[in-house]
Amino acid sequence: MRTPEPQLLTDAAKALAETTGLTVDVPPGERHRPDEPIIDGRLRLQWDYQTRIYPVELKAAITNTALGAVADRVNRLGALLITRHVTPPQAHRLRELGAQFVDTAGNAYLNDPPLFVFVTGNRPATPALTGTDDRLYRPAGLKVVFALLCDPLLAAAPMRDIAAAAGVALGTVKHVVDALRAQQHLPPRRKNTAPPPNTPALQHRDRLIRRWVELYPERLQPKLLLGRYAPPAADWWQELDPRQYDAAWGGEVAAFHLTQYLKPATATLYIKGPTNRLLLDHRLRRDNHGTVTVLEQFWNFPTAQVNALVPPLLVYADLLAIGDPRTVEVAGQIHEQWLAHEAT
Repeated sequence: MRTPEPQLLTDAAKALAETTGLTVDVPPGERHRPDEPIIDGRLRLQWDYQTRIYPVELKAAITNTALGAVADRVNRLGALLITRHVTPPQAHRLRELGAQFVDTAGNAYLNDPPLFVFVTGNRPATPALTGTDDRLYRPAGLKVVFALLCDPLLAAAPMRDIAAAAGVALGTVKHVVDALRAQQHLPPRRKNTAPPPNTPALQHRDRLIRRWVELYPERLQPKLLLGRYAPPAADWWQELDPRQYDAAWGGEVAAFHLTQYLKPATATLYIKGPTNRLLLDHRLRRDNHGTVTVLEQFWNFPTAQVNALVPPLLVYADLLAIGDPRTVEVAGQIHEQWLAHEAT
């Protein structure tokens, strides 16, 4: 069991008890079992001779762009989100997404009949501490991590090959690889030894995927934006073959092709070349509130997807960034089908 911020869990337990009058504590001696997903701890609630013990996911802070990813994670675990502060808009979004939470200011959403708690509007006593950024999660670092997550064997390749696949400078790859080793995502460097052939070198992929999808919409996606557009009709995307424009579907259209479940309300395209011909051929009109988003394709490796789709990891991140209940639900399906079997 990981406990990156044990004080956060203790403070949240105390705040929940003070706000609700429930008996709340952190059970001693709880251990992570090998047959269960990795969690950050547990929280015990007692009332009217009833007891509930919840697994928890600790997040020091959450951003609006990460809400979909966080909700997907805690819902799949059946866990409580424990964080420092949830603002009122965030609280209502998390409730809409069915994600239960407790923060250190006494705000909470618990829906476990007969128990129901929804408290919002409490402010933290002290300002949040701001963590320092590192090279791993800057935009160029996120490109490298994306390439490694999409092709686990790439982690054992020469750094020059990684740089080419990620579309970044060679020096960036060295910094990212060093950071991945420091965070135990890559094994320590050993001289005169090589991993067995066809052996993925990347470790703890699920943890890395979670971090990537949380940060992608905040730190990398805005830098890729080429424009937002209004289409001539809601079903315009059915007539478009992205391969004619050196492009690929992401977001809801890609999810439709992968699952045959989601009816797209928005369309996301990642394109390598100029956009003029695409816009003219399909009468896309620039509109900052339009349902069509065109972004620059940021990777340089082939994908195994048919129908000109971006890798499933990026579809997953796009859906979570949209963050409404229907896209988060389908994101969970994509994670289960395309990502969970690869994560360790």
